[in-house]
Amino acid sequence: MDLEFGNYRLRRAERQLLGPKGPVELSARSFDILAMLLDRPDEVVGKAELLDAVWAGVVVEENTLQVHISALRKLLPAEMIATVHGRGYKYAGPRPFAVTADGMPSRPSIAILPFDNMSGDPEQDYFSDGITEDIIVELGKYKEFLVIARNSSFQFRGKAHDPAEVASKLGVQYVVEGSVRKIGNRVRVTVQLTDASSMAHIWGEHYDRELDDIFAIQDEITRMIAARLARQARTAIASRARARPTNNMSAYESYLRALQLAAVYDTVLEAEPFLCQAVTLDPQFAAAHAMLSFVESIKYYWDYNNPGHLHSGLEIARTALGLDPDEAYGHLATGFAHLYLRQFRQAEISLDRAVALNPN
Repeated sequence: MDLEFGNYRLRRAERQLLGPKGPVELSARSFDILAMLLDRPDEVVGKAELLDAVWAGVVVEENTLQVHISALRKLLPAEMIATVHGRGYKYAGPRPFAVTADGMPSRPSIAILPFDNMSGDPEQDYFSDGITEDIIVELGKYKEFLVIARNSSFQFRGKAHDPAEVASKLGVQYVVEGSVRKIGNRVRVTVQLTDASSMAHIWGEHYDRELDDIFAIQDEITRMIAARLARQARTAIASRARARPTNNMSAYESYLRALQLAAVYDTVLEAEPFLCQAVTLDPQFAAAHAMLSFVESIKYYWDYNNPGHLHSGLEIARTALGLDPDEAYGHLATGFAHLYLRQFRQAEISLDRAVALNPN
């Protein structure tokens, strides 16, 4: 079966690599090395194992393998193939996924489009965006599905779109659209799930509830979508209703404002005061602590010679994980901090845990 990773597609039958600009010229040996690394994205593949598999029955020097690795790094983003000194090589790019002959992912694939803000107040965009992002994160925890990342689906924010066109552009079968209207202490959420391949309406619902019920609404939307996408997931769905992340709606709204800012490179640091406000209002709010640790670690990019940001990020992440050991962003922030502190083994453990908790 073919594999897609980032903007690339490995076509096994044709022994061809497709990139953003079309076919990529690749030698037969380099193709086999890349395929082997992609098939085992969570593992370090030893040099001896690669040599035995790619040059079966032929005695070659280790530097021959290095030549092909160097060639791959020139053809692909260099960081996609990591050297693990003394052991071998590891694929380190966007997680690969299998696709069928028609180019569709082999597991149910879905894009959650940004919910429209129907409140009539652009200042409330953060709320509808935050609801969307929460659903993306929660649905992403199901490894049975491929959920398109926020940055890809949010390119359609505020634009007229046709579900079939969206599905074709993002390479998915299912599309979720919705709207949010927040007035005072009440919220109305409308959502619909469409099979873009047939334009069939699979499921839809509208919720008119107290604002305090927003987490229950998100959970129900997630479970209903999951139940309709994969019959085999039904057993797991019943046990995955998340604990309420916070009982303080003011803390939650500050958190949603922070999510909106943190999603854009130029405004990520502006998220910090909102996150500080969220954890002040509710010190038990694990997700807010986790996002704060992520923002603190990112400061290292702006103040490159100050590892204090990384140590501070680690400390905040420990708080988040102490409150909720399954908070994926806490493990992600921990992994990034360890990575830039050159503590590679600890980074690998934390990042692997983050992917295990949220495979998407």
